[in-house]
Amino acid sequence: MRMRLFFSALFFISMSSGAIGDDTSQNQSIGYIKAPHYGETLLHFYQQNYYTAITHLLAAQKQQRLKHHKHDAELLLGSLYLAYGMHNQASMIFENLSNDQTSIRTRNQAWFYLAKIYHQRGYSQKAQNALTKIEGSLESNALQQQRLLLEASILMANQDYEKASTVLKAMQPDSITGAFGRYNLGVALIKSEQFQQGIDALTSVGNMKADNEEFNALRDRANLTLGFTYLEQYKGHQAQSHFERIQLDGPYASQALLGLGWTHSTLSQYHQALVYWQELQQRNKLDDAVQESLLAAPYALDQLFAHKQALQQYQNAVEIYKTQLQRIQYFIETIPGSQFTDDLLGTSTQSETGWFWQLQHLTNITENYYLQELFSQNNFQELLKNYRDLLFMKAKLQQKQADLTLYYDMLNVRRNKLRQHSADIEKQTNNTHLNSFNARNDALTSHLSLIEKNPTPRSLASSQEIEQLDRSERIKKRIEQLPAHPRIDHYQDRLRLLKGLVLWNINSQFDKRLQQKRQSLKAINKSIEEYGQHQKSIKQKQHDASQTILSHQKQITELQARTHELKRNIDKLLNKQSHDIEQMAITVLQEKSERIADYLAQASIAIAQIYDRADEESGGKQ
Repeated sequence: MRMRLFFSALFFISMSSGAIGDDTSQNQSIGYIKAPHYGETLLHFYQQNYYTAITHLLAAQKQQRLKHHKHDAELLLGSLYLAYGMHNQASMIFENLSNDQTSIRTRNQAWFYLAKIYHQRGYSQKAQNALTKIEGSLESNALQQQRLLLEASILMANQDYEKASTVLKAMQPDSITGAFGRYNLGVALIKSEQFQQGIDALTSVGNMKADNEEFNALRDRANLTLGFTYLEQYKGHQAQSHFERIQLDGPYASQALLGLGWTHSTLSQYHQALVYWQELQQRNKLDDAVQESLLAAPYALDQLFAHKQALQQYQNAVEIYKTQLQRIQYFIETIPGSQFTDDLLGTSTQSETGWFWQLQHLTNITENYYLQELFSQNNFQELLKNYRDLLFMKAKLQQKQADLTLYYDMLNVRRNKLRQHSADIEKQTNNTHLNSFNARNDALTSHLSLIEKNPTPRSLASSQEIEQLDRSERIKKRIEQLPAHPRIDHYQDRLRLLKGLVLWNINSQFDKRLQQKRQSLKAINKSIEEYGQHQKSIKQKQHDASQTILSHQKQITELQARTHELKRNIDKLLNKQSHDIEQMAITVLQEKSERIADYLAQASIAIAQIYDRADEESGGKQ
């Protein structure tokens, strides 16, 4: 049933992925995906990596990257939550999707899956109420057939067989779902005292052509039901024909051999009955049908007056029953506090199949064969699945703990490097003597202000001009020291001319040079200011980086504490689940022990009766 729900959910998600944005785009091709993140999630979903699919889907939703698949993503998330048994979260999603803001198609699908959830949790009335919310038929014919089968199952669980029969009659018989429907129809009709119609429905299933394992098992089950139904009415020939149709290597083979034996026994054909029961005794002695045959075979021998052989087989049965009772009792005593649940799971705890996982094969523990009927119980499989998922989550948390420790160490390394770089930068900035630059800049600013207030030609003269003026003064003094000569006046005139030219150039360029000095000083001020801001920015970035690292380390510390708490809660749940599994196993073993004890008592009584008859016969001869 879980696998059928999985494939139906998978089918629906595939169909629903064609709708982009809203439900009006019915012309979109099936499987068209507009958001890559949704496609990535679907890929993990199809691969049954449900844990990875959930994490990717939740991350994409938080980043608001699924706006084109809003409803489809919610449906997928609900199915993924369901995969890990998170019924409450899945129910909330499906209930929210069933409001009037979504299309009828989406609402119907949501109510259908919600009904499945409630039914499998045992909430029959809630499941029935959810089904009544579906408007019309489901869009997919396959899901519509599943809906009818689900509705009938709920009605049969409530023992309303007449209504269940009406629903099942509306199912199409040309699918595995329809075949299950016909089988349930047969059972419902017989329960509602419509015997012949029920027989006809079961017969149609028992005669169907089977091309796969599931069909074969269903056909055998129908024939087994028919066989024992006829056997209860002492219609041995009809019962025989159905028992003989069951596969000898199928799951119902042992029960069929047992039924064939009792069929011939009701017809007083003890030789034929003995053939089947003796064949059955060659099988596993832990099988219930084999254990019953240990009583049935000597009974047939006794009816054939083979009292000695019957006595021997009864005595052999007593020894087998006693041995099995001892083994079961030892098994019961060793289960509590052992690794029983872990031994059952073996190494099948690493995949992400979640809710749809089932224990398919027993470990090589002989005593586990006593628990065969326990494995067929949904409650036990649910407990085992929950235990397995908890182990999977615990392993993930342990991995996350290791990752968080690694991340924390990486941040420490980064923090140390940041401190080292900060020290180097601080050393470099200190060597630039920003304060001396500011002092020199202030001195230049003050000097320029004095020039502006009291401008003098030499204040802005170039070094070359100053040198020319100084040379002029030196030459003048040397000329004045020369003795009188007719050309001295000529030299003095030329010197005055040259000096005048230099002074004229200084005076004419004064305003321009003053403006250039102002601009240069302004540029220097700006550079010094930018350099100061750059230093502040570096220090701020260093501080921010340090605070970011501290913030990340704080988050990691909080996550480590949360992970530790989650792991502790998981350990508590694991202990509880393990205890519940052990108690269910012990209960089944105790029931089996009581049944074997009853067989032992019957065998002991039969032995006593044989001895009593032997005593009576020997007394009569005397």
